[in-house]
This record gives sequence, C-alpha cells and structure tokens, in this order.
Amino acid sequence: MKFHAVHRAWLRTPPAAGASDAVIGTWVRVCAHAADIEAGVPDEHVTRHRPLGRARVVGCRGWSRRAWSSSCDTTRKAVDAVVAAGLAAWDGDDLLLDGYDVWGEVRTRKIRHSADDAGGDAGRKSGENAGRKSGEHSGEGRGDVGRGDVGPGNVPEGSATAGEALPAEAPTPHSPTSGSPGKINPPPERDREAQRPERARDPDPPDPAAQLAHCLRARPGTAATEAERRSLIAYCASLPPAKVQPALYRLWDYWKADKSPTVTAWLARQHGVRR
Repeated sequence: MKFHAVHRAWLRTPPAAGASDAVIGTWVRVCAHAADIEAGVPDEHVTRHRPLGRARVVGCRGWSRRAWSSSCDTTRKAVDAVVAAGLAAWDGDDLLLDGYDVWGEVRTRKIRHSADDAGGDAGRKSGENAGRKSGEHSGEGRGDVGRGDVGPGNVPEGSATAGEALPAEAPTPHSPTSGSPGKINPPPERDREAQRPERARDPDPPDPAAQLAHCLRARPGTAATEAERRSLIAYCASLPPAKVQPALYRLWDYWKADKSPTVTAWLARQHGVRR
C-alpha cells in the first residue's frame, strides 16, 4: 500500500495525545512498514466511519538491529518506548500496532483487484487489435493520400487557404466593437459566491467507544458491558464538544491508576466535574 492515513481524532485522543514526539515518530515509521507489507488485521467491526484497527508485524521481536533499521528506519529501543506509551503491544513474537488504517488497506485491495480485472480485458482487446493487418486500417491522417487530409478544394468553412487572409472574427457581446458605435460594453459581473473562501472544517470529535476499547486493551483484566459502553457514549454526547476530549483524558488516567476500573465507577465520579 502506497499511502497510510493517520487520523486526527486518534492523535488527539489518549494515549496518542500524551505521547512524545519521538514516540509518535517511531509509531509512524513502523506503521509505514506495516502499510508496505499490508499487515492490517481483519476486523468485522472496521467500517468506513470507523476505519481504524490494528496491524500485526509478524516475528519482529527477534529482529536484529540491522533488520529494524532496514525495515522501519528505527531501533528496538524506540519501539519498546512505543509499547510503553500504549500505542502498540507485543503478542508473542509479533507486534500489534494500534491506530492502523485497516479500512484504507481493504479499500486499496478492492481497487487493485478491480484494476487487475479491467487490465486483463484491456490486454485481450489490445492483443486482438495488434493482430490485425496494417492494410485494414483507414488512411485517415496518414499523409497526402489519406482521406482525412485537407487539400485544395476541400477547405472547411471559416478557414483560409495558402496566401489568403483569415476571416474576421465575429464581435462578441462584450467586445469593444459590439453594441453602439464608440461605446464599450462593461465586462460581465463576477460570481462573488464562487470567490468566497471555503469555511474551515471542524476537527473530528473524539470517539468514546474507541477510547474505551483502547483502555480495555491496555488493561487486559478489565471489562465493560454493552450497557456501560452506551452510558459512556451518552455521557460524552451530553457534554459540550470542547469538553469531550478532557473527559476522555480523565478516563484514561483513571483506567491506568485504579486497581479495578469500571465505567460505572468512573461515571459516578464525573458528576462533580461535569460542567
């Protein structure tokens, strides 16, 4: 895959929002390698509106320093910092990367397969055309004998033969010679609406469900019910847009520090800091 999308909402949500520039840079380099080998993990929950998932770099835990440098332009020490920041995790000898554009990879494969199918049909047609005899083609545009040539006595209307002057152009409605003699017509009015700059698009809001899923992956012993997930989404929807991200920061900090974190207990704490 030639391109890999990095979503702004994911970068602005913990743990990526709290990671250092060096950690984010290493994560981008490893994601670029995962995009090269198309290492996205298939996930039925990944859709166009929720495109992010995980990528699996197989067997990289035992790579040498040279292998890390040639594949990802980074070091094992830098990758361990990415794992410590919560942007990736080890699964045996494999590295699982969070925030990977799985939907983009699926879409790229579909486009590639469609292009391959169309290319096969085009190749067969071009082969048929190449097998024809050159004498079967018309002589149009091939020199003096071609029937598409323009010769003496066959001059299109409005053109001039050699040695003749070109015909005068008809005056346009806005040219100085049109209208009343001695008067210049004004130019047409410009479309002012077309010149207005486009309004900047608002950034994508953070996704509470995605943040909760990341918290559960960071603490494998924890869990959340479907009712708790819906309660978290409803709570974030009731907040002003500018306060959703700070609330998810607090959820991430709580999930890392508490011994037995639950969504219900965290929501009970939020009544005092809600607005």
